[in-house]
Amino acid sequence: MIGREFTSDNFRKFVAKGKLPDAVAKTWSDIWQTDKELNRKYICDYEVYGDTTQNGEDSEVEIFIAVK
Repeated sequence: MIGREFTSDNFRKFVAKGKLPDAVAKTWSDIWQTDKELNRKYICDYEVYGDTTQNGEDSEVEIFIAVK
């Protein structure tokens, strides 16, 4: 496994909540709808699938968007 470290001040965090993968798809759709307001860098966006991703309707995935 390869790891990378990013400074938190360069990213905006979104949390997809609900049944996967639908919740992640909806959150990405919401992100794309507000693209202009986010002032994105388009260099590195990533998703974190942690302990809460296997909770059925209560699942959560963190999505981090690189911003200026």
